[in-house]
Amino acid sequence: MTERKDIIDIIREEIDLLETKLEEARVQAKLLEMEARDKLKPEIDRLESELSKAQERLVKLTDISQQAFDEAHKGLENAVSELKKGVTRTLDILRSKSD
Repeated sequence: MTERKDIIDIIREEIDLLETKLEEARVQAKLLEMEARDKLKPEIDRLESELSKAQERLVKLTDISQQAFDEAHKGLENAVSELKKGVTRTLDILRSKSD
């Protein structure tokens, strides 16, 4: 089963490739005569809009993954904090016994 990070990476690579190809299309469109450029402009605009939407969805997908990570990380921080307190108490008790 593909991991969430792998899926995000694959989608990101695809979007990056599409962005590069769209930039190439923009450059080529600028080199065309005005009439041809005007015919392509609506399609390029549509593709730019779709690319933007895809990038937003990727960010949301990444955020969801990050939120899950943050929750796990916070839980781990709390566990480590409690462990440190327990170790400190234990060391304090051991020190008081050795005095």
